[in-house]
Amino acid sequence: PDALGADRYRLGVRELLGTELDLAETYAWGWEELARIESEMAGAAGRVAPGEPVSAVLAALDADPAYRIAGAEEFLGWIQELADGAIAELDGVHFDIPGPLRRIECRIPPVESGIYYLAPAEDLSRPGTVWWTVPEPFEGVATWGVPATMFHEGVPGHHLQLGVTVLNPVLNRFQRVAGELHPGHCAVSYSHLRAHETLRHL
Repeated sequence: PDALGADRYRLGVRELLGTELDLAETYAWGWEELARIESEMAGAAGRVAPGEPVSAVLAALDADPAYRIAGAEEFLGWIQELADGAIAELDGVHFDIPGPLRRIECRIPPVESGIYYLAPAEDLSRPGTVWWTVPEPFEGVATWGVPATMFHEGVPGHHLQLGVTVLNPVLNRFQRVAGELHPGHCAVSYSHLRAHETLRHL
């Protein structure tokens, strides 16, 4: 609401959610969530390096050779194992993952383009793919924070969300193949389920 005013924000909420919200209550909740997340960050940082601020802990983790991989191909192999491992760990325990979605491909784009997920082809001729840019491969890639992002993009995040949509015969073709235009926020929720996995890797 701060950037564009309550009236405009109210219309945007209605357009996005199809319902009306108590904006004051929602705004207050947002600040409470921010405070909670910052508290969790400080707690996690304290477990890694007691007494140090979050920024110093992040810098130390980035510089720690134990959490760095040199070389794009080495990093690609590592994230592929991470993605495959998540599927093996979750399938049949937390989710029943359809056969075609038990395969996910990790790739490095030829030019810098960020990190993103591409849903499987409609005919499943191409698997769901996580594209991961490695800007300076020879300087090494910090790996300590990678699991949280991989779980967001892969399983149990966008790979399940968009892959299941592609496979759903109840939906029409537009709904099945245009899911990436409306990615929603389920991957954020799934990432929260796996947030502690990142700490486990430290």
